[in-house]
Amino acid sequence: FATVLSHPSPAATFNTLSLQGLSRTPIQLLRLPQLVLYLLQLQLADSPRQRKRLWANQQQLLGRVLPLHTLTLLLGLVFCVASPLIAPITLLYFVSSSLAQRYQWLYVYRHPYEGAGTLWRQVFTQVMVAVYFFVAVMGCLLGIKRFEAALLLTPLAVGVLVFHALAGRLLERPLTLPASREAAAMDAYTLQQQQQQQQQQQQDDEEGAAATNNNSRSSSGAQ
Repeated sequence: FATVLSHPSPAATFNTLSLQGLSRTPIQLLRLPQLVLYLLQLQLADSPRQRKRLWANQQQLLGRVLPLHTLTLLLGLVFCVASPLIAPITLLYFVSSSLAQRYQWLYVYRHPYEGAGTLWRQVFTQVMVAVYFFVAVMGCLLGIKRFEAALLLTPLAVGVLVFHALAGRLLERPLTLPASREAAAMDAYTLQQQQQQQQQQQQDDEEGAAATNNNSRSSSGAQ
């Protein structure tokens, strides 16, 4: 993406999205850096319970994934006006990423926290900004080519603005004022997770101490 942003062109965007869509998904499924880190941490674990917890405690920060997806959508919508082949490549990227991310989030990663849907507002805003750029670039391109029916884009632009306003108003209250029942459930879930972590830590400490005592007894008996 650094090449696309420094030298923006449909050809660079096409090559970047093709590479991202065809190669990024297999790399995500392999998870080689996480595997190497897990093997290193496995050697330092003191008990079987702690080894099991290392494998179960896999997390993914959305701040490392979300900007890449929204930037891909922006570039795909903007440059597909000049090069229509970018549209199916962008679709291929999102289909492959969707398959990989759904598997990771359902069966691999654990959610460290729940934001009560606040992430949706940020994602929705960034998607609408990409759509605004798409309409603006299309209008400018048709104006440069002196297309006679370029004014037909006016209903599209108005429709996008109306949709953004109505959708934002519809989702504003549920996102800003979550129900008291949901807030209480979130607090109870957080408290439960903290208690489970404390219990697991205590059990790991006890098992580690027992393993140390057994090793010391066996070494003293051998002497």
